[in-house]
Amino acid sequence: MIKTNGQSGEEDNSIELDVTPLNLNGKLTHRVFVHAGGKVVHVDTIDVGRANDRTKFLDALEEEAAEQGLTVDRRQYKQALLRYAGESSSGLETTEVSAPESDPDPDVLLRAFGIEVLGEGEDQSVHIWCERTKKRSRIQNLGRWNIQEMRQLLGQKADELLWDGSKSSPSDDAYVPTDLQRAVALKAAELPRISTSTLMVSPGIVQ
Repeated sequence: MIKTNGQSGEEDNSIELDVTPLNLNGKLTHRVFVHAGGKVVHVDTIDVGRANDRTKFLDALEEEAAEQGLTVDRRQYKQALLRYAGESSSGLETTEVSAPESDPDPDVLLRAFGIEVLGEGEDQSVHIWCERTKKRSRIQNLGRWNIQEMRQLLGQKADELLWDGSKSSPSDDAYVPTDLQRAVALKAAELPRISTSTLMVSPGIVQ
């Protein structure tokens, strides 16, 4: 829960944001309440990891707060939701998590990390190449690809671009780990299957 101050006429109101994780049919979602002066300003069920969900929530919050004479710091609430998303992704399996205001373009994100997606195995594992570390990796389950494994493959670039909730606030261009999961998954979907008997010699070359 976080608190900030809103203005209602000449009266200060403590505005609280309360996020509760929910498991709906096996999918992680969150019930988000915003309280001010003992009253609910806004409530919704969203996936805090999804950028589009966060944006819609913040738009609705600003609108409802304005109707009640309150001013909210959008950036502060955005960072609070992003921080919660980062903390959740480090310990829970989530889907399609993104940090920027809109879901990042997979090609742009992969270029930023120096990753090339080589293809998808017959067992749905994904084969990728990291240009920065000159390492190839086979990801057995993208949903369980965690930030420590990302650091092992990407090196320092992971700490520069990925935000795991350990810092007080993310940078504006930060991504959360499931952004990378999403980008790799979408790119793999566009590529042909790689036979399990195929030996990959180098990026894009098979024999």
